[in-house]
Amino acid sequence: NLAKETTYKVNFPAGLRSTIGGYTEKEVAWEFTTIGAVTVSSFAPAGNSASKGSNINITFNQAVDKASAQSHVSITPTLQGTYSWSGTTLVFNPSQDMPFNTTYTVSVSPGVKTIYGLDSRSAFSHSFTTEPEVFILNVPIIYQQLRYSCNLVSTRMALAYRGIYVSTLTLHSQIAKDNTPWDPDNNIWGNPNVGYLGDIYGVNKGYGVYWGPISGLISGYRSSSAKTGWNRTAALQEVKNGNPVIIWAHNGYSYAGKNISWHTPGGDYIYAVSGMHSYVIVGYEGPIENPTYIYLNDPNRGRWKITTSYFNSLWGFFNNSAVVVY
Repeated sequence: NLAKETTYKVNFPAGLRSTIGGYTEKEVAWEFTTIGAVTVSSFAPAGNSASKGSNINITFNQAVDKASAQSHVSITPTLQGTYSWSGTTLVFNPSQDMPFNTTYTVSVSPGVKTIYGLDSRSAFSHSFTTEPEVFILNVPIIYQQLRYSCNLVSTRMALAYRGIYVSTLTLHSQIAKDNTPWDPDNNIWGNPNVGYLGDIYGVNKGYGVYWGPISGLISGYRSSSAKTGWNRTAALQEVKNGNPVIIWAHNGYSYAGKNISWHTPGGDYIYAVSGMHSYVIVGYEGPIENPTYIYLNDPNRGRWKITTSYFNSLWGFFNNSAVVVY
């Protein structure tokens, strides 16, 4: 028998003649290597978004003793499950889905017994991470048609999720209003904490309305809760509980966020920024306490996936204010 794990070279010199008179013009060389030690050819799954329902596959480079191979495998964190085989691939089938966003390390220690070659001499290791949690409420997307209607259109989306379908203009007719005229010379205007302010069509000066009056409007249809100085995790928990969350932020476009605050005729200071906008939080990706992305229904963009840091910056313009629709 040939020695294992050995490379053999075979050389045929030039000038060898065949039985019919032909001959080789050049030297012919050939080499091959006999079967060697057991190694791991591949692991699966791989990457940072493996399905949490995946099997774990370990493929060996040759036939191995199955019981020996199984005894040399370890998975960290520990998983319960069963083994099966497909050719030279060891398949571990977890007894239940792996958790979201969890990194597993699969190790094969030396000493896996071979059938035809040499037992393994090296350790092999591989890591993968399961997919992040993605949670999205099926909130309908409604686009705004009127320039200063984002607060009301976001309200429409949240109500539509609850099976209540009402037009933007109907909501506009029902919401409290502050009809104080704009006085540009003295920078005096009305109070969006009291009611809808300005021209919804944008023909004349327009702005919108804050969370208090929106919560009051929604109370005619569903229960709601206005929040300010809130936190992201609490908002996402409401979403996970099935409750859409309307937020006040800036729209993320150029020049948005410029301070345009004014006073009321009574002297109250009204904080305001250009590009004031409402969205509906509909979901998140990653751990709820520290997600990678936030999913919004935007009356302008439709479904909008943004990084958590960008979301924080947008929402922070209005002190994390929101209305939860129950």
